[in-house]
Parts: sequence; structure tokens; C-alpha cells
Amino acid sequence: MIYLSKFVLTSALFSYFSAVLAVDFGVGFHLSLDYGVATVYFPNKTIANIAKITGGASYRQFMRDAYTLKQDRPSSSGALPKQSSSKPLSSTGLACSHLKCAYTQFLDDWVPCWRGKQDSFQSAIPMLKALKTATDSYLETTISTAQVAFPFKTSQKLRDQLSAAAHSFLPGIRVTGSPAGALAIFAYDVVGDVEDDDKVLVSVEYTKAALTGHLLYLADGVVKIKRVLHSLEFGADALHQAASVSAIEETMKASLREMIHMPIKADHGPPIEHISNVIVIGEAAENKRLNEVLKSVIGEQFNHFASATILDHQA
Repeated sequence: MIYLSKFVLTSALFSYFSAVLAVDFGVGFHLSLDYGVATVYFPNKTIANIAKITGGASYRQFMRDAYTLKQDRPSSSGALPKQSSSKPLSSTGLACSHLKCAYTQFLDDWVPCWRGKQDSFQSAIPMLKALKTATDSYLETTISTAQVAFPFKTSQKLRDQLSAAAHSFLPGIRVTGSPAGALAIFAYDVVGDVEDDDKVLVSVEYTKAALTGHLLYLADGVVKIKRVLHSLEFGADALHQAASVSAIEETMKASLREMIHMPIKADHGPPIEHISNVIVIGEAAENKRLNEVLKSVIGEQFNHFASATILDHQA
């Protein structure tokens, strides 16, 4: 393992949970591209990963659509970022051709014609039910609330639809618009006193399916998303299977450099020149190649190296 200065490498799911309940615990569900994770946060600051559940083909397609259908996400240039080649999944989970039908141009281009767009959020309901069942079993009680986070910011419409669809079994559900990596800043007390000076942080969610990175600006306890990088080509599986791993790694480095280039204009005081913390979450957060890429791209901004803290996504 290559240690990265001030890195908090944590592949446990976000636990910036919903308001602590009367029974003194908070519950969070993290919907990643190919799986979901349930966690419980206790007042003594311990975190229990309850279950990691693999999603089916419809869930995986929904999660890919949840990003590509989002139209107001920020980018380094202010324009919409380039899409990764996230081809739709067939019922067997295999890639199929991405058709743009002349008769369906009024639909979002990224929705496969053979699937249709109607009620795609329903594909996440079985996952939420499974995570709730696992949590109920662990806590030996019936939960009625949980905070749900995605790897990336999602549309308000999708969040409202998902909340309404899950209300019957989770009446207190809160689907947050903040990405899981941003929530982890508070869950793991990465930055300490939020009243300190403004900070710039990097969060990376790394899984077998994708790399999702955010450049985050923290001021007065509020996190703002400055830039986003989301790519299926950089996922751990795609990287492992690539014909030229070194070429993909160089492309990944270039994309990360574009995402994190400094300085960042601050709300208070002079522009911020350095990144204060990096948070890595996801099932592949311990990936050696990712660690080396991050060290190459970000490591030079730190004066020394310290050991990393790693919490696994496996329940």
C-alpha cells in the first residue's frame, strides 16, 4: 500500500445519516452502481455495515441512467461534461447497442428505446426493501426512516419519485441530493471543526463498475460541488480487463488532473491553492492502481506521507 498524506481512505459507505432516532441510531443506504449497502451509526461514533447487496440488471441500468439523465451537474468548464460510454444493459447484464430512434427524440437520448423511460426508478425499490429487511434483522426492530445517497448528485425529480415509491415501507425516507463522498466528510469527521478556514477536498468513489470523483469546496459547514468526474472506463473491472492498462491509467491521471486543478476561488479570503483532504469510498477503494494514480496526481501537493485509514464496503 502506498500511503497518501492526509488521505482518509474509507470504503465504508457514507454515514452522514438521517436525524438520530429515539432508539439512538441512524440508518443510511448507499446506492452504488452495481450494489447497495446498509449501515447503522450509533451515538458512540461506531459504525456497523449491515449488508452489501448486489443489484440485478434493471437496478444497474437505473443507476447508470440516474447519472446520464441528470442535466444540471457541474463540470470543470461550466458545460456538461463528456459522457462515459455507459451502454445500456440487456436483461442478462450484457452490453447492447445504444440506439437513438428517430421516433423517440423527445425522450432523453440516454434512455434505451427498448426499455422506455417510464417508472425506471421502480428498479431501485427491491434494493431499498432488501436493505431495509437486512437492517431490521440486525437491529431487531422495524425501521421507518433512512437516508439514501447516490455516488453523484441526482435530479430533484428522481429523488421525489423514489421517495414517493418507497413511502409505504419507509415513510421517513430521505433521498439526499448530495453525493455519498461529500457526506462522508462529516460522517468520518475528516475536516474537524467546520468553522475553520475554507477548504478544498477531493472525494472518490471507486468500485468495480466506475470511478466517480468530486472536487468539493467546504465553507461555513456547507459543501459545494465544484467539479465532477464520472467514468465507467476507469472502473476497477474495466481497468483490469483493458488491453493497455498503462494507457487507461494515463487517461485517468489526465482526467483527475483536470478535475482537481487549482486554485479555487474562495468565498472568504484569497484563492485556495491546495487540497486539504482526500476521501476514497467504495468496494475497490483499496485498489493498488487507484492508490498509485492518486499519489501521482495529488501526492505532490503534500509535504509528507502518513498511514491511511481503510474501512471496507464489505458487510
